[in-house]
Amino acid sequence: MAILEGLEPPCGLKQLVITSYGGLRYPTWLVTNRLINLVSVTLSSCKRLDSLPPLGKLPFLTNLEFKVMPALKLIGVELYENADPVFPSLEFLKLELLEGCEEWSEAHIEQEEWLQQLPSLEELQFTRSEELLSLPANLANISSIKKLEISSCPEIKSLPENGLPMLLKELIISQCPSLIERCRKDEGADWLKIAHIPYIQIDDQEIESMTRVSCSGAAADHVCIGAGAEHDDDDNWGNELNCKKVFYVL
Repeated sequence: MAILEGLEPPCGLKQLVITSYGGLRYPTWLVTNRLINLVSVTLSSCKRLDSLPPLGKLPFLTNLEFKVMPALKLIGVELYENADPVFPSLEFLKLELLEGCEEWSEAHIEQEEWLQQLPSLEELQFTRSEELLSLPANLANISSIKKLEISSCPEIKSLPENGLPMLLKELIISQCPSLIERCRKDEGADWLKIAHIPYIQIDDQEIESMTRVSCSGAAADHVCIGAGAEHDDDDNWGNELNCKKVFYVL
């Protein structure tokens, strides 16, 4: 602890990686938010830390990763304490090998509030966290998220009751047996919660979404037209959609 405390980095530091740290507490220079220019933070193999540092106020942080932290039991309010907005620039959040972590927060009201305040988050990953019991209840309210990956989290049994973000473009699920069963195409209890997503991959197999879209000229990466949809005979009708790929499901 004394060594890391003494290695106080300059205020202009943009990327911070702490790995194999054996202390019980974070260094003062990290918890006081004096490193306001940080863009990327990774904590890895910090096996005795049982909480997360308060990083929610960092104005320029775009990338945040927590890996191999077995003492962490929950993701609590200390991560974002009194930040408004919470993580204003965060685009990528990854939680990997948090073996003892079971839930996001004991203070559920605060959890819902900060999840709705992630204005820039585009990608969220849950990887190899075998004790994690559920996804955040209000995940659907993160309107900016484009990609969600859930891998090797066998205790996650279902998707949140409110579903997933309507603008989500990519969903990847692997090695989550109960969740995969509920997401089976047309038959699973959670299928209707994901049928709107253009790209779905389950256990390395791409699942074709049957979502029917309204073709109003809006830009999109992928458009899938369901069976029975009508369109003009003009061969160039797809060009008017201003999209990269068009799929017509027969």
